[in-house]
Amino acid sequence: MSTWTSDGPLRRLLGRRHPVRDWRRLAREAARPGPQTDALRGEARALRRDLDHYLLASDPAVVRDAGGLADLTLPAGTDWRWRPPVLSAALAHHTLITPENGRGLGEAAQIFHDCPLRALILRQIRNRRNEDPAPFGLKVECFGFLGSYAALAIPLPPEAVAGLTRGHILRMALQFDVDRPVGVAARLHIRNGPNTDRLHVPLEGVVAGRPNRHLVEFDMADTEIDEARLEGGWIDLMIIEPAMTGLALRDMVVSRHPRAEI
Repeated sequence: MSTWTSDGPLRRLLGRRHPVRDWRRLAREAARPGPQTDALRGEARALRRDLDHYLLASDPAVVRDAGGLADLTLPAGTDWRWRPPVLSAALAHHTLITPENGRGLGEAAQIFHDCPLRALILRQIRNRRNEDPAPFGLKVECFGFLGSYAALAIPLPPEAVAGLTRGHILRMALQFDVDRPVGVAARLHIRNGPNTDRLHVPLEGVVAGRPNRHLVEFDMADTEIDEARLEGGWIDLMIIEPAMTGLALRDMVVSRHPRAEI
């Protein structure tokens, strides 16, 4: 059986640009730390993130789910539609306890917060109700939280900004649950050159005890993006004053269409 430590396809692909290290040998030598140990640990973490990202993106469940999105009824001219892979397939590392600000479940999702005690948990959950469109969800639990906000961030794929103009609208269909009524806002962040443009949309009427469904439209005309320098972006759900509550993201579908001309 070929593996990436022998002469498998991954080694051949990566080896063209970077040598693939013999990590098993390095693990045996790790008991005798050397001057390169910290650098090797950083390289190993980066490789694990990349491999986890590949495994998630190529998961058959994600591929099937992407095909199913074609059946959704979306605005005329829609040229891109997407459900985050973290909602379609199981993660290898699915729980993060007391995370530092900006940490996450690999590249799938990150959590930003201002709690000095880091009193929160981010984890992938299985959706089991008939009304949950996606197989998996993400839950943020903020019990004992002393900060003022927690933001669940989902990175957008390159296709989201490829060809994006100020004539586009990014549309997000969202479903989530909360343990108690709490303020929630959806935010879009687009990196372009040295700048990051942001759009902030408060979600009205958030209630506990039943699914919250929202349709959010981010109008790119309200930004000052440099269309020639688009680099990427992300969407986050910001929970305001989240102490003693939790938010479970049950589904998110993002799409893109041109603004209707009047």
